[in-house]
Amino acid sequence: GWVTGVSDRDSVVLARLPEIPGVVGNPRLATLRQTATGTPGVWEGRDRDFKPVTVVEARSRLNGWTVGASIPRELVEARLRRWIWAFGGFGLLVLATSSVLAVHLWSRVSKPLRQLAATGPALARGQAIPRIASPIHEIRRLADVLSEASLRLRTRSEERDRALAET
Repeated sequence: GWVTGVSDRDSVVLARLPEIPGVVGNPRLATLRQTATGTPGVWEGRDRDFKPVTVVEARSRLNGWTVGASIPRELVEARLRRWIWAFGGFGLLVLATSSVLAVHLWSRVSKPLRQLAATGPALARGQAIPRIASPIHEIRRLADVLSEASLRLRTRSEERDRALAET
């Protein structure tokens, strides 16, 4: 688990938890501070058993003492892995939800558009186009305009036919 300690300005260990006989009063391990990370006061190194650890330390400006904690790297990485899996899972959930939502919304758009496209031959034959219901204002407006236009064309065609029949 975690190991915490206090050392003076000469890196002599003043206190350590958990205690190990012979550590207090001796210099701190040099292997604890092998590789500096991008964060000030955070180091990567090895503990007394040569296991990889992450060391976090802070130095007092008043007396130069250092308080530090070494954490087994597997604990640090396990938490990071859990966070990455949770974040990735959340991302997949958001992606799946947005995909389902996009398909649902597209079906609301595409169904009335397909119905409008299917009315083209009827319009060409001079038949009336039925009104198409749509929850989308623009599509409903287009359907209404086409329906009205088909009725006007049909009315004009009938008037023309009557006028030709009278002559």
